[in-house]
Amino acid sequence: MGETRIIGIVSGKGGVGKTTVAINLASAFLEFKKQAVIVDADVEMCGASLQLGMYNFPITLADVLNNKMSIFEAVYTHRSGIKLIPTSFFSEQIPQLSLSDILSNPNLGDIILIDSPPGISGRASEILTSCKEIIPVVTPDIVSITDTIKLIHLAKNFNVKPLGIIVNRYSEKIKNQTSLEEIEKTFELPLLGVIPEDELIRISVNERVPAFYLNPNSKVSQAFRKTAAEILGIPFEPKRPLLGKFFFGFK
Repeated sequence: MGETRIIGIVSGKGGVGKTTVAINLASAFLEFKKQAVIVDADVEMCGASLQLGMYNFPITLADVLNNKMSIFEAVYTHRSGIKLIPTSFFSEQIPQLSLSDILSNPNLGDIILIDSPPGISGRASEILTSCKEIIPVVTPDIVSITDTIKLIHLAKNFNVKPLGIIVNRYSEKIKNQTSLEEIEKTFELPLLGVIPEDELIRISVNERVPAFYLNPNSKVSQAFRKTAAEILGIPFEPKRPLLGKFFFGFK
């Protein structure tokens, strides 16, 4: 196994769907035979753990950072195949989040996705110093874009490389939203993926599984598949739906 990639999935503000993106990317990576491990580093919201319906962990990230347990003892497998390192639900138990050393073990996985708290202060700033690369998630609105500009500036001060931008909740039906061309021009970074607004996302959150796992043939899953391929630097081939393979009746 080669060097483990440590990628922060970050956002300048909350509510852009950052955690949903991290979970579905991890699911998409599995299709490319890449094991991704999600680190739920958002000690305020514990979003990844909650979205996956995983609770009551005997060992968490806090135990590892406090040198009580091995990082491998804090890895849990979701029924979708995603691996998760959960945080504690009690933020006071978490010391400073310096994760790079404990996450660099090549036996942990091919890709570590750190689901960071939103913003640029406090814990979010600590997370940036632990990442080798980051992928900011934005929605096509001026507030999200402005806050992400600040985030990328901070990351560059830490010598952390932004791989590109993921635009989430994009809909061609919405007027007056920032265009994809404007977003790419503003950040001067490639668009790694454009994730459409899709009802399947809401349903998958309620089901506590990735949308990619719930229906890998859906439009939104195709977008995550394409984004994962872009991150891995491999050719993307759209997956053709198989007759009779529409899960739960979704198209």
